[in-house]
Amino acid sequence: MKEERPISLNSLVFSDKKGNSIVTEDYNLTFSNHNYCELFIQERYRYWKSVLGIELSIAEDSNDTLKEVETLKVLELVCEEIGVDYLHARSKSQKSEFVEARRFAINISWGRKVNKSTIGRALGIGHDTIIYHIKELTNLCKYDAIYRKQYLDLSESVMAIMNGESK
Repeated sequence: MKEERPISLNSLVFSDKKGNSIVTEDYNLTFSNHNYCELFIQERYRYWKSVLGIELSIAEDSNDTLKEVETLKVLELVCEEIGVDYLHARSKSQKSEFVEARRFAINISWGRKVNKSTIGRALGIGHDTIIYHIKELTNLCKYDAIYRKQYLDLSESVMAIMNGESK
């Protein structure tokens, strides 16, 4: 069984509505998977929100870590939807079903305004590979109506889950 690559968290910065840094926490933490990292960040957010009694947001500096976690969550949902093993999709395997899962996750994340560098860091692949998959999906959707429908249905389903809507 392949293991998921760990995620490092070095700091979290919480800001008020005006963008002023309110709380900065420095860490040297490594999480075994994105779910644990996401839970930790949510718990720290809830803690500081309750202690300070004000609305907080996670500052731009910490956003890249959150976007990486979001990209991994998208890949996990894609894998569930198309019936592919998540850990194998996280590997460098060139089997078509794993490449396809990564391609779908890259494009859905890109559509969610995650930048290419962040997607690449999350998935452990280069910027050039991200660009290739974005172009490849565009070309496949342009000439293959069945593939386009599969991608659009999958994207809609994943986006609904990511936005907290029910399936």
